[in-house]
Amino acid sequence: MVFVFGFDVPVIEILLVSTVVILITLVFLAYYIRRILQSIENLEKHLGAHVEKDKPNFIRIEKYVREHLSRGLSEKKIREHLQSQGWENLIISEVFNKIKEESRR
Repeated sequence: MVFVFGFDVPVIEILLVSTVVILITLVFLAYYIRRILQSIENLEKHLGAHVEKDKPNFIRIEKYVREHLSRGLSEKKIREHLQSQGWENLIISEVFNKIKEESRR
């Protein structure tokens, strides 16, 4: 017996209640982690579809970025120029991510 909040409680009951509380917490965490992962997956699909829709523009920007990087311009300057021309940040970022990923290989 353990003295808890003014009551004598058997140790086995404390362990049982603690285990149940931990299990319920783990179930809720698993549920919310699953929902977050599904949201991330849906976002990735949406972003991928967005880039696919603008494939000709993506290719044009990619050529532009590669050419200007080879000339020695900084990523910041290239981004600023593309943004000033009205290109979406999403497409610009995807181009730079693709180029960086290819350079790592």
